[in-house]
Amino acid sequence: MKLAGVYAVSGGLRRPLPASGTTRADGSIATKCPGGPRKLVHLHGYADRTVPLEGRGIGNWHQGDVFEGLAVQRATNLCGSRPDEITGSGTFWCRAWADCGSGKPVRFCLHAGGHGIPHGWVALGLDWLAGPHLISGR
Repeated sequence: MKLAGVYAVSGGLRRPLPASGTTRADGSIATKCPGGPRKLVHLHGYADRTVPLEGRGIGNWHQGDVFEGLAVQRATNLCGSRPDEITGSGTFWCRAWADCGSGKPVRFCLHAGGHGIPHGWVALGLDWLAGPHLISGR
């Protein structure tokens, strides 16, 4: 199945993080997602205690660190380490990697709440997935 993109809401990858067909026993950060590059928008609550940004153990498995998971997708998409655009006004604070070698951008947005979803979240993700991702001033 082909995906146009992924809009993750208050989620994170389980550990061990994905690697190209291998599972790492040491829990180290994987270098690529086996599914290849994907457009990604990830929305997460800063105060989320259900899926905390730093991850958490649940029984015999572990929710991964959200930032480590984003690093895996950015590496897969051939994005730089620094975002191309940072916005921090209104409900959402976002970082966007739009100039990725794969042509598949990554955007990560935080909101002040917890595991709930604030007003405006649908437009935020769908506009990004459908848009041309032009960076202001370029």
